[in-house]
Amino acid sequence: PSEENCYADIDAAYKYLRETLKVPAQNVVLYGRSLGSGPSCYLASRTGDDSENDPSQAPVGGLILHAPFLSVYRIVLETGCTLPGDKFPNVDVCSSIKSPSLLIHGTKDKIVPFNHSERLLETIPEQYRAKPLFIKGMGHNNVHSIIRPLFVERLKEYLKIHVSPNADMAYGRTTDGDSTVSTHSILVSREPTTRVTFAPKIRHDFPPPRSKPFCGFDSHLDISQSFGSSAESGVVDLILSEEPHR
Repeated sequence: PSEENCYADIDAAYKYLRETLKVPAQNVVLYGRSLGSGPSCYLASRTGDDSENDPSQAPVGGLILHAPFLSVYRIVLETGCTLPGDKFPNVDVCSSIKSPSLLIHGTKDKIVPFNHSERLLETIPEQYRAKPLFIKGMGHNNVHSIIRPLFVERLKEYLKIHVSPNADMAYGRTTDGDSTVSTHSILVSREPTTRVTFAPKIRHDFPPPRSKPFCGFDSHLDISQSFGSSAESGVVDLILSEEPHR
């Protein structure tokens, strides 16, 4: 796996959503967890730049970063700048983001320091900052059952306030106004560092993975249950990009 291949994977997934499934950009939400924050920040910033350079283009509808980092090197050493060879320099691209952004982080995260989210939030233009969800006592790889309802409700609130009002309500509706059938497809990227999930209300004709599926993901949040009701007023597609748990 490489940084460039991760970017290529999420670019391919986004291209499929936009060009094949005809999903409007404003109906796409990126969800990047930990390592997945790199590809998600990259795509959000790229679509932000594209919309600024070409008025016919639109940025993605939203960005959710769960336990993101400033850059890979900065996880172990605060360098003060992006050094040659550093990977996924999220801190350098977040200023180009033009999508409502929700940051989630646990204060007891021992893998990615909590202050990475605090500092990333400051680099996102103020008008695109949603109220962050910083959870006291939560670590890196768990959303405890006690706080899970709060976690889910905050995600639904974010989608309702920041994403749904701008979403294309016509997408995913039949001629009689009914929603399309909700289903879920998973695209596993070529390298096992990123997984991309489309949910909810995705069409049934999603192509098979390009390589053998990577098994062993530890899913702490049932996306289908958590986001099903949030899309009732309009169809919202989610790209979930995260590191695998072996």
